[in-house]
Amino acid sequence: MTGLGITTPNGDPNGKPLSTGQIPAADGSMIYETPTLPSVTIGGIAATVIYSALAPGYPGDYQVAIQVPEGVAYGDAVAVVVAMFGNSDTATLSVQPRP
Repeated sequence: MTGLGITTPNGDPNGKPLSTGQIPAADGSMIYETPTLPSVTIGGIAATVIYSALAPGYPGDYQVAIQVPEGVAYGDAVAVVVAMFGNSDTATLSVQPRP
């Protein structure tokens, strides 16, 4: 996703933000995380956000790792809402039972 704001080394709120246009190290030697985590719901249920960071080697491309919460209905197009700083967007993902 895009648009999650500043990133700093390891999400340190006092760290030096990655400059606009600077590319995070492709080898992942320095991970630039958002100091504030977005809120995420899946199927209307709050998900645990594990981290929110720039993808190594891709400026402006964020990765958000989440844990699918208990109680989410299975389906091929379950709504996922990501909110940050008063803005939100919706996408879908497939949620299936473990084999």
